[in-house]
Amino acid sequence: MINGYETQIFRIYENIRNKEELSLKERKEEIYKKIPKIKEIENKIARLSINLSINILNNKEDVDKSLKTLKENITDLRIKKTELLVSFDYPMDYLDMHYKCTKCKDTGFIGSKKCTCYKHYLVAVYYKNSGFKELLKVNNFNNFRLDVYSTERTEQELKSPKKTCKKYF
Repeated sequence: MINGYETQIFRIYENIRNKEELSLKERKEEIYKKIPKIKEIENKIARLSINLSINILNNKEDVDKSLKTLKENITDLRIKKTELLVSFDYPMDYLDMHYKCTKCKDTGFIGSKKCTCYKHYLVAVYYKNSGFKELLKVNNFNNFRLDVYSTERTEQELKSPKKTCKKYF
């Protein structure tokens, strides 16, 4: 039973991530049309990142100096990209993933521990599968009938059941 719930929760996270990836793709397309320079900058950052990785793997001489230069160039390009976005009245993080939960980045886990949002989705799935939603459509305060309660009190009661119920309405 729990595995079925976990599958449902993993599907929820997958849908959240897919929706945001699509949204990010649409934001990028929008920006590339309005500010083509940003696509150029991102391509330069990608090339420099590849060079950075190659230099690390090749253990090239003067690797520290080379890495420092590459990192500085990448940082400078990221700053230019951010400045361009802001100059066109976009938020600085417009081209970043926007997670519903920044703690786990919409995975449900922080390391090997379940995130608080996972627990929230678990409760939602339990509630959905419990049948309470259907029960509450009929069994709720809108359908509450005060006339079924007695106006007579017993020896153990200070007030009649009807008076006690009225107190809450």
